[in-house]
Amino acid sequence: MASTIRFKPNRAGFNAVRNSAGVQALCLREAEAVRDRANHLTSTRHVGGGKVKGEFVADVRPGKTRCTAMVKPADGIPGNIAAHDCLADNVLLKAKGW
Repeated sequence: MASTIRFKPNRAGFNAVRNSAGVQALCLREAEAVRDRANHLTSTRHVGGGKVKGEFVADVRPGKTRCTAMVKPADGIPGNIAAHDCLADNVLLKAKGW
């Protein structure tokens, strides 16, 4: 006869681990790897008489229950080349391997 095992999760403990500095560092490392692959895939365009290459940035933020890592186009680039490459060529999806 098997006995019933009950498990009561400690949600506050789970949230503390998922927001810890170690987990944030792991998420940031993965986001930076995706960012590097995305920057390698972006195209170079002629803007204002010079060549400009789109760039992506990686960031991690703590949340209510877990940290969140993101890769997004960098701001301040003329013509927002990285954002265009995201929409036209699915650069972030290719960088992630999907």
